[in-house]
Amino acid sequence: MSIAELRLPHDPSYKRFVRNPEFARHLLRAQPLEDLDEAEVVEIEEARSNLIHPDLSQRVVDAAWKLTLRDGGLVYLLVECQSTPDPSMPFRILNAVSALYLQLSRNPPGGERYTAKRVPCVKHLTLYSGRPKWNVPEDVSKLVEAGAGGPGPEVPRMKCGVLDLRRWEAAEEGENLAVLLAGLQRCEDPEELRRAAEPLRSWLGNAEHAELGRAFAS
Repeated sequence: MSIAELRLPHDPSYKRFVRNPEFARHLLRAQPLEDLDEAEVVEIEEARSNLIHPDLSQRVVDAAWKLTLRDGGLVYLLVECQSTPDPSMPFRILNAVSALYLQLSRNPPGGERYTAKRVPCVKHLTLYSGRPKWNVPEDVSKLVEAGAGGPGPEVPRMKCGVLDLRRWEAAEEGENLAVLLAGLQRCEDPEELRRAAEPLRSWLGNAEHAELGRAFAS
């Protein structure tokens, strides 16, 4: 068990980070998502994380963001936090993404760009902080029994990306908040934790980012 595990329950503490827009931008910068350049994102707004299905059942995700791009387009990003491997995770993500697509089709975002027949792209990422290696297939179709010819066209195919914080080799270093959080997660003793937390001093005294400072300080 790491120092971070001793101090705080995983999911509640990680949600404090993924629900912060500054952390969301740092995450996109350090872990670029396919076909999404963080430099093209001009605004990050919190989106509704309570997703409603046709039968009025609810699916709540840990964080939902609406990203406005430089060309005026929109991309939605769903983030989930996991501290243990969950074999049903691809289905959970598929469930959340489909619920959001239905929501966007019924209530298209403002402007003429989107309609019931053309909705923004929905991307997703699972932040995994557990000690065991993540061993769940990333593609939904891998969890569905296929015939001799492989999965048919009726089987959904969607890659469910997972960012394993303990084993992550980030593309960016320095004072990137997502990278720092991953570094803290890997600490095994107090001295190592103090060294990893050193770059956070500038955040702790910054009134603009007080909530992030408190989250890291805890």
